[in-house]
Amino acid sequence: MSDEIIYPYSTNGLSTKGQQIPDIPVVHLSIKREEKNYSVAGQALVDTGFDGGLYPNLMIIEYLEGLKPTKIEELESVGGSITCEMFRVIASFVDLETQGTIKTIGEINIYVPISPEALSDEVILGREVLNTLNIKLNGKRISIIT
Repeated sequence: MSDEIIYPYSTNGLSTKGQQIPDIPVVHLSIKREEKNYSVAGQALVDTGFDGGLYPNLMIIEYLEGLKPTKIEELESVGGSITCEMFRVIASFVDLETQGTIKTIGEINIYVPISPEALSDEVILGREVLNTLNIKLNGKRISIIT
């Protein structure tokens, strides 16, 4: 028998020009470095247009400080390519109410842009991880079948 992890879409978003944007699927993740005794958790936007695993915000970059990247990667974006340092961490889905781990995803790649201009306010979860999951999007919630 399979279980289902359900997260509601993020609603009432605004563009940088103040215009209403469509609701967006989000998940709640924690990431953990092997040598640290704590993890960081938060919301990640589900983006099937992002080729990579996880594109971080500043909080995640600070958590990764001192860790050596596994390699350098080039990501393609609308504005050209973005040079990123790649890191490997353990990721898990998080329960919204208890903030506890629901299900471990396993090791994922985090792509940290070298240029500060390429930094995002939002954490983005891409196809490198999404394609390993059984997910259903219905316009109101994302369901992950485990």
